[in-house]
This record gives sequence, C-alpha cells and structure tokens, in this order.
Amino acid sequence: LVRLLCVIELKMKLTCKQSQMVILALRVKVKMKICKTCKTEKEEDAFYRNRGSRLASCKQCCYEKELKYFSDPTNRLKKRKTTIKRKYGLSFEDYVQMLESQGYSCKICNKALEEDGGKDIKPHVDHCHSTGKIRGILCSYCNTMLGVFNDDPKYFYKAIDYLKGNDEKEIETN
Repeated sequence: LVRLLCVIELKMKLTCKQSQMVILALRVKVKMKICKTCKTEKEEDAFYRNRGSRLASCKQCCYEKELKYFSDPTNRLKKRKTTIKRKYGLSFEDYVQMLESQGYSCKICNKALEEDGGKDIKPHVDHCHSTGKIRGILCSYCNTMLGVFNDDPKYFYKAIDYLKGNDEKEIETN
C-alpha cells in the first residue's frame, strides 16, 4: 500500500493528501469478505463464484478441504460411483462387471487397468457421443485416441496406411 502510494505520488505528481484520497477511492472499489473457515478477511476475488454470489469459504480453504476429503479412499470411491452414474447412467456394479468381463484390461490395447491407479491405467468408460451408448472400458491413451479421431474409422485407416508406408521406407533427414 505504501509502495502504491509512492508510485501514485511520483507518476501523477500529487500531494500526499491527494494520493491518500486516491488510495481510499481504490480501496472502496475492492470488496472484502471474511472466510468462514479460516476467519481471514480477503478480497472478494479470493472466493469462488456460485450463482451470482460467492462461496462462504475462500479458494484456498476449499482446496484444502477437497484435498483432505479425497485423500480418503472411501470418499474417492464414492465420488467415482456418482460420476459414473451421472455421466453414463451406469451403475457401479455394471461398471465392475464390464471391467471383469474384459479381464481388467483395455478393450483395445489390453493394457492392465486399475481403479485406483494413475492416469494412464485408470479405466475410462468409452461411449458414443451421438447415441450415448457405452462401448467398453479403455485406458486413457486409447480413449483419447478415439476422441482425437472423432470416432471416425476413416482416420484410423489413413493412420494405418501412413504407418505401413513409413515402415517400409527410410525417411531421409537433412
């Protein structure tokens, strides 16, 4: 605040009294709010928006609360169940049954999948974006590949032709 006051005085060649009035005017425009969790007064921008208002806890407290919540495996599983049901209309039991029928592996590349694994081995529900029909469970890479090719087989055939053509030829580099 003192640094800002000095900058204003130097740049605008204001007297000390005038610069203090400018600071007061700036301070009025910045709305403050007290976080219900950490009881600290913070600028309104430090709080997430929610339907036209702001949440009662600041962003930092929300982050810490979420981190603590999801460090418990039970809560992670509960979130996973609700996400699968909400996004795909699939019960968790049906989801597990699909995984078992695929031998807990990706339906395309056969990479082993683990529910609590890292990003690349965590199962992803593959579905048709136009019909919503579930096609199977894939690894992250195969699911992304289908998305990049817009689920269009012609791109896969072109990619196959491209790979076959480049396997037989040596590519010259300068």
